[in-house]
Amino acid sequence: PVAAKPAVPLPSLQYVNGLRRAERGHEQSPQVRDVSKAKGSGHDLNCCPERCWCVSALPLPAAPDGDGPLHALNEWMLTDTRAHVPPSACGKALCFCDDAYPRVPNGIKDTEEIKMLAGVMIEGEGGITGTVLTKRWMEFDAETKSGLIKTYGGYGGLYSAAQWSGGNNFFENGVGPFFNRCCNQSYGFQFTEDYLKATISVKLNFCICIPCLPPFFKVPECCIACDMVQEPEGHGPDGSNWNRRQAICPLCCGGEMKHLYYLQNVVTPDGRRGVYYDQLSKIGHAEYYFAR
Repeated sequence: PVAAKPAVPLPSLQYVNGLRRAERGHEQSPQVRDVSKAKGSGHDLNCCPERCWCVSALPLPAAPDGDGPLHALNEWMLTDTRAHVPPSACGKALCFCDDAYPRVPNGIKDTEEIKMLAGVMIEGEGGITGTVLTKRWMEFDAETKSGLIKTYGGYGGLYSAAQWSGGNNFFENGVGPFFNRCCNQSYGFQFTEDYLKATISVKLNFCICIPCLPPFFKVPECCIACDMVQEPEGHGPDGSNWNRRQAICPLCCGGEMKHLYYLQNVVTPDGRRGVYYDQLSKIGHAEYYFAR
């Protein structure tokens, strides 16, 4: 008797969705890996973060020339304007509309003293080590020298996903961004006239059960005061290296500004190696979850 042929498995939902995106001309970048294969996660990330929590995983692949991480971060964070990426379910729920796409550079890269902030920066030890971020797309007013960045996105303002990631821990960086969006966690920046220092304010919507609200609450500076100061180290004030400082209860308890971590440039605004590119291999993660 002839042995029965094994049953052909049905195509996965991701495969089908990939075909649909290709037909619409919205195929995702090949750099964005299937989140169901996240290393060491122990979770079925194919249906969980991508569809429920609205995140995507970006691996930092090795390359013969050592520029694999550079190419991945440059494409995903700096050059992709999201012109062909529709809002995620989370984006729609938080009232994003069509005029938020595509995202447009804010002009920081043309401001000589802080231009490297329009590239990819990395947080050193003392902060959320290995966090990568860019201020290329945040709200920025050159006249007032002020700006506002939403860590993982939130109600109102500019498209703000895929500009901040703390790593690939499932609960902190997969589920966390969803609740971060709901409370609209944001950081306000007020630069000095010479751009050598910026005062940082923490803003949020603490009514997390009503996510469609702007970050109306500002954490009082009497509780926590933050700033960042440029430390050029011989390469001119261009925003490559910042001493991120913080003081706890400075008014009532006399807390003084103390060093917290260094914020350093690893990829320049035009996609080349930054002064501190080696930090990616020292403290960076093998992959990052980004809100979408």
